[in-house]
Amino acid sequence: MGSGYSKITIRQPVALKKKIERAAAKRGMTVTSFINSTLERAADRTLERVRRRELTDRDQAALLEMLTQPKGPNKALLRAAERYRERYGA
Repeated sequence: MGSGYSKITIRQPVALKKKIERAAAKRGMTVTSFINSTLERAADRTLERVRRRELTDRDQAALLEMLTQPKGPNKALLRAAERYRERYGA
């Protein structure tokens, strides 16, 4: 094997190995290529789900902080409110 590759040895039931071989052949792929592409897709899906979950947890924490420790309006919002009052007299 050339550089940039490593070897993983796995054990699987004979029936699964035969199924993988058939599936790879149907796609015109080697077993190694089939396994690599299948594992890469599964890894990408897993990492994306974890990333989304981490964002959700972070966003929930930020929302909770805003609700429990409100900072009040910023300068831009205060100016917008003043312009609204000037325009509409409210």
